[in-house]
Amino acid sequence: MRRRIFVLGMTVTMALGMCPPLQAQQTTRQKIGYLIASSKERPAIQKYRQAFLQSLASFGYVEGQTIVIESRFAELDFGRLPSLAAELVDLKVDVIVAAPTPAAVAAKKVTSSVPIVMISASDPVGRGLVESIARPGGNVTGTSFSVGLEHFSKAMELLKEAVPSLRKVGILMNPANPSHEDVADQIASTAPSLNLDTELFKASRKGDIEPAFVAMTESRCQAAFIIADALTGSEATLIANLAAKHRLPSMHQ
Repeated sequence: MRRRIFVLGMTVTMALGMCPPLQAQQTTRQKIGYLIASSKERPAIQKYRQAFLQSLASFGYVEGQTIVIESRFAELDFGRLPSLAAELVDLKVDVIVAAPTPAAVAAKKVTSSVPIVMISASDPVGRGLVESIARPGGNVTGTSFSVGLEHFSKAMELLKEAVPSLRKVGILMNPANPSHEDVADQIASTAPSLNLDTELFKASRKGDIEPAFVAMTESRCQAAFIIADALTGSEATLIANLAAKHRLPSMHQ
């Protein structure tokens, strides 16, 4: 993670003007918008932000001295992201750091001029964030974990190998995440070749997760495939406990 954060810090540095500022010469503090889909209380997010600030500092950008960071957290309510992104644009930030995919998509929709640095975006080409991985074009750059949707098909194969008697898989997805529909389609398209049926179960907030697992059991699913995002990551312990409670072998990213 440290290497990835260093790269992000360097990318933001380039977006802010290529060279680290000299504090003695700095008269106007540059402004960074920090748009996160998750909760600011999540320990992983706090560690991520700390590492990000350390990386920026290594390039001469120090919060409160040479830069101001305007942070906006959607608290797992992805529907808030467009308005939060618009707030940052109205504040005339110099660059927007957005994580993960839903935040980057929301930022892209509200500005085509403010530089956007995406963090761990999925399928940035398919989402319209960049023209290509090699030559992003436009106003978005950053990092992506996407290696193509095929790895989800491989994950289904591994799940079938682990549970040879498997016949039906419940797919837990977040309908508010723009990348999840494509992932779910990929998983479902792989199922017939493995003699599997699939059924979608949706959760866009914490309160939806337990009912989704109850519905999987009632629908006679024999395993669960969890599509990752800020929500499922934040509620990983809850999901693991529910999978165990309902005796559902589960596949996670």
